[in-house]
Amino acid sequence: MEKVILTKKQADAVEYFKKEHQENLGDMSLRSFYDALRCGYEVEPEFEIGQWIVLTSPFTSAKITARILDIDVGGDNRIRLDRDDHCWWDKEDIRPATPSEIAEEKERRFFAGHGRGVLEFKTNDIVSYDCNSWGGIYIVSSDNYSKDAFGNRLVKVFNKYMHSGKTLSFRADELKVICFAEERLDVKTIEK
Repeated sequence: MEKVILTKKQADAVEYFKKEHQENLGDMSLRSFYDALRCGYEVEPEFEIGQWIVLTSPFTSAKITARILDIDVGGDNRIRLDRDDHCWWDKEDIRPATPSEIAEEKERRFFAGHGRGVLEFKTNDIVSYDCNSWGGIYIVSSDNYSKDAFGNRLVKVFNKYMHSGKTLSFRADELKVICFAEERLDVKTIEK
């Protein structure tokens, strides 16, 4: 590579930069600095304990969204997640989670905490449906689901004081749980 020919003023500016700012570059070489100026750059995300991330490792078959439990800053700068596996992951294997991924994981954890799959409703669950004409509090009437024309899961519900006690079907993703059937104190269950 040939040397660049500069004017005296340009050479003075380069020397001033090297003298005054070289230490601000830390462990980045002047070549890397030049490439960043010429080609652009991307800021490496800094992770913190408690932050929501998505595991993108080739060693996992499914997308895993989790929170950072611990960061090993002394050794390989690896990260441990709040999952049951207690593995340490490289920073290259994770990325920050988007708000929608965080919401999905919180919903998954909410239902899993009650021994259910996501949007799994059972007979006698109490749910709410927010709508101007049909909104209200309902009881799930069946564990069996049907689907609408768009493939959305429909849940059968009723309220004996509304709509003449008719059974209605609402999309599962539009219902909010008020109380799971297992936690209701007003329903008698037969213990085996």
